[in-house]
Amino acid sequence: MKTLTLLSLVTFIVFPLTCFSAQKQTANISQTETKTIYLEHFDSIDSEMVFDIEVVKSNEEKAVIKSNYIDFVEISVKNKVLKIDYKRGQSMENVDTKIVVYAKNLTSVTAKTASVVRIKDNFTIEKFDVESAGKIFGDSNAKKILITTQSAGAVKGTMNTESLILNTRSGSTVDIQGKIAKAIISSEQASKITATKLIFMKQL
Repeated sequence: MKTLTLLSLVTFIVFPLTCFSAQKQTANISQTETKTIYLEHFDSIDSEMVFDIEVVKSNEEKAVIKSNYIDFVEISVKNKVLKIDYKRGQSMENVDTKIVVYAKNLTSVTAKTASVVRIKDNFTIEKFDVESAGKIFGDSNAKKILITTQSAGAVKGTMNTESLILNTRSGSTVDIQGKIAKAIISSEQASKITATKLIFMKQL
């Protein structure tokens, strides 16, 4: 009888604490909101933090943000570079931010700190730059293309170009296909390059 009474008391104490913990965790999750920002002209994107970004071609330049921390998202254009970041020094948990960027043209894309950038339409992108587990998925038909990856970053896409310069290091990965006239490729520090469907064209 004493054992049964003790177990009942422990159950009574633990159950309220569990409920309180669940309520506290739920309270920390902000409500998802949507906001549209109309932008100055830009031709480059620099994503600094953990974002899921989709880029589509449009005559109207804007960003549609959907986030549970929408007040902490910072978007600005300076020197034709669209910079996407969070306000620094903020405490955030379970962050979920998706952004659709509408662009007229695009020549450079940078993804850092686990950002994922998906290029949905065909732009003439000359520079792909990823680091700190950033990822870029996209194609390009630019005459010259520079791909730089480091610190577990990744680039995947179809590259049709006259000149490709590819630098990979620090456990990063590149998976490309397409038609290339000439290429300069450098890989170090456990990086991986996959180019099984890459065709080298004869130069005239």
